[in-house]
Amino acid sequence: MRSAASDLLQVFVRCVSLINASGSVAVTMWYYKKKLDLQG
Repeated sequence: MRSAASDLLQVFVRCVSLINASGSVAVTMWYYKKKLDLQG
């Protein structure tokens, strides 16, 4: 039971870090697009 829970936790942590990484990329892309729109 404990090992299954820790495996699940590892998968969850991995998913969260992936979401955070893709979220950061999306925010960065949006920020640069906004910046370019303001300059243009």
